[in-house]
Amino acid sequence: DHGMAKHLLAAMLGITTDRAPDDYIRELFDDYAASFEKDLVEDLNYIAPTLIKGELQIYLSQNGNEITAPFYSALDLGCGTGLVSKAVTDLVERIDGVDISENMIEFAQVYQRYENTYLEEMTNFLFDKTVGHLSYDLILCGDSLVYLGDLGSLFFGVKSRLNLSGLFCFTVENLQRGQFKLCH
Repeated sequence: DHGMAKHLLAAMLGITTDRAPDDYIRELFDDYAASFEKDLVEDLNYIAPTLIKGELQIYLSQNGNEITAPFYSALDLGCGTGLVSKAVTDLVERIDGVDISENMIEFAQVYQRYENTYLEEMTNFLFDKTVGHLSYDLILCGDSLVYLGDLGSLFFGVKSRLNLSGLFCFTVENLQRGQFKLCH
């Protein structure tokens, strides 16, 4: 019943599950938190936060919103240590972060990248209207959707938390065929 072992075994056997188990994600990123930024930024030339910022800038320039902080309230799903927040800091007034990994949240707090941080699975957070703001102008998700298979529930949750004219900006990976595939 160990989540990480179960997920890795399914991936190795080519079995696509609905989503990676929460305890797999939590354990993976709790163990990875201390070296996360060095590994991604310095060693792997990680660019997802830059890509998200670039797309937001394109959107804003095409819609005539070229002010210093056009989004008053933002939410970063699967925030990790806050690399997406760091990239978009000049585009938002305030940003909250949610992550399932306690260690990632601790680093985000040390780096002071969020107004508020929430230790919770992101889909559960979206449906729990007692945490965070009832709605956000911008919801971001950099490289976290890869741990979910069917995104329908998450998208419904995002829709329920976005302001009427809100924007959802996220990254996904390309799959040659099929609806989704979870790998190790």
